[in-house]
Amino acid sequence: MFLLSTGPNKATTRHQNLNQPQPNSKTNTTTNATMSEEAENEQLTIRIKDGNGEETQFKIKKTTKMGKVFKAYAERKGISQSTLRFLLDGERVADDQTAKMLELEDGDQIDAVLEQVGGSA
Repeated sequence: MFLLSTGPNKATTRHQNLNQPQPNSKTNTTTNATMSEEAENEQLTIRIKDGNGEETQFKIKKTTKMGKVFKAYAERKGISQSTLRFLLDGERVADDQTAKMLELEDGDQIDAVLEQVGGSA
C-alpha cells in the first residue's frame, strides 16, 4: 500500500506501509506445503466390517499403509492375515495402498472376507 502526502512545498512523496506483509511467492509456497502436510497428517476413522456384520474401527493418518491396518485387524481378531481379503466397494485393497491413494473419507467402510480357496468338486 502506498500513501501519498504533500508537504508545505507541495512535493509529493511515496511511503510504503511496511507493517503489511507483501505478496511473496516463497511465503505462498511455504504456506501451501504446510497446508499439504496438515492434510496428510489429518486423521480419519475407518471401519472394517466382517461377514457377521461386526465392525472394528481404526483411527489412521491418510499416509498409513493399509497393510498395517489389516495386520492390526487380524491380530485383534486372533486370525491369520493371510486368510482374509479386504474389499472397498467390491475391489480388493492392496497392503501398500494408503488411505489417501484410496481417497478414503472419515467413516468409510472396508469389508473383511475370508479367502476362499478351491474350485469345483
